[in-house]
Amino acid sequence: MAPSSLALAAERPRRRVHLEPTFEVPVLFLEALFQGAHFIQGAHQSVFGGATCRDVPEHDHGAHRFHWRVTAVSAQQARRPDTTRSAPFVLTSRVNFSTSYRAAALSLLLPWTACSPQASSSSPQSPSDASPAPAPLSAPASAASAPDDARGGRLYDNWRAEKGLEKSFTVDSSKTPELDGAGGPNGNGSLNDAKSDAQANTGHDYRLKNLFGWDLRGKDGVYGDDYQKKAFVLSVNLLTDTRSPAELREWFEKGGDGVPAFGSVLDARDLDDLVAFVVKTRTKELVTPEAVFTLDKAAPKGFVLNGGGDATRGQQVFAQRCSKCHGDDGRKLAIDEVESVGSISRTAGYEIWFKIAHGQPGTRMGRQLSEAGGAAQAQTVLDLFAALCDRTRYPAIPTGKDVPNGDPRCGSYLR
Repeated sequence: MAPSSLALAAERPRRRVHLEPTFEVPVLFLEALFQGAHFIQGAHQSVFGGATCRDVPEHDHGAHRFHWRVTAVSAQQARRPDTTRSAPFVLTSRVNFSTSYRAAALSLLLPWTACSPQASSSSPQSPSDASPAPAPLSAPASAASAPDDARGGRLYDNWRAEKGLEKSFTVDSSKTPELDGAGGPNGNGSLNDAKSDAQANTGHDYRLKNLFGWDLRGKDGVYGDDYQKKAFVLSVNLLTDTRSPAELREWFEKGGDGVPAFGSVLDARDLDDLVAFVVKTRTKELVTPEAVFTLDKAAPKGFVLNGGGDATRGQQVFAQRCSKCHGDDGRKLAIDEVESVGSISRTAGYEIWFKIAHGQPGTRMGRQLSEAGGAAQAQTVLDLFAALCDRTRYPAIPTGKDVPNGDPRCGSYLR
């Protein structure tokens, strides 16, 4: 049998198989273990430099979680294009350790940590506006990996940012009649429709959140004619649509009814994650928009936050899950250079619930909800909003604007 080799997928893009184990060990132990290790093509640097791992602070421990995307391929398998392998890893001379005890330690570590599913669909992750976007995948995840519905939500929000494609895919401008973007299946920043014809950007920028709204309800929702009146929003309400998961997947892949054919830019794993997000939101396994806010034609932006939130608990949740990056008062990171977390929550809660629930595409901010079930998640979101509607505790940035007294969007939470 030919020997196996271990290589990081991001450093070895020409590999044809893909495996995604999760490594969860204290960072100091990893540093001690790998200091002096010399991986082929600078793998050590890519691991600790952040190019291929998502560094997730654990709030209760002095440890960090690293998600490694690795490829395990034998020399014989590398010549076969359709081979997927999930066998235990075998180290060979491709990994060179300066001392033998490190090699022994690593041989003990790998079986202990190998092949548990990635936890990003349930574990809160901290944001960083300087964080690199996750590298695009060259192949779908192994069949044993469950779809990541949190990642599916981020793809729904902005697939280009989540997949790190913003530089290679410049969206066709909606302000010019020409198809004048770059990249994509047509080389001009457009996607095709179901008939394989280029589908122009009418303002949606090929983002699903623009086609269906932050609340997934299409024209029935906050982007509809009764509320924000977005011209590009589609008539389909994903929360009441009766398509099966398989039908949804085919629709998103091949396009139709105004939806572009995303199969040219989203791979099998992406589509699985996207469908999991839609289906779990529809079945209320995840928090739903109607549990967080009510549509209101008279309110600015067409929404009012639901009651029932506990501001005291919301302050505690914010301190535990949000303050490290956003600061104790929510002003450490300016959003779009003009908003604090507090001010944007008060003015655009119809959007911010989604960011809390699924994360910010292309950054380290993942899902900030560890609760199981849509109802429990909705309660935490409302608790956070109850806290963030306090203009004194979570003020706007000095150059930003805030809601006035009597603004209806925060309801009884406004202080």
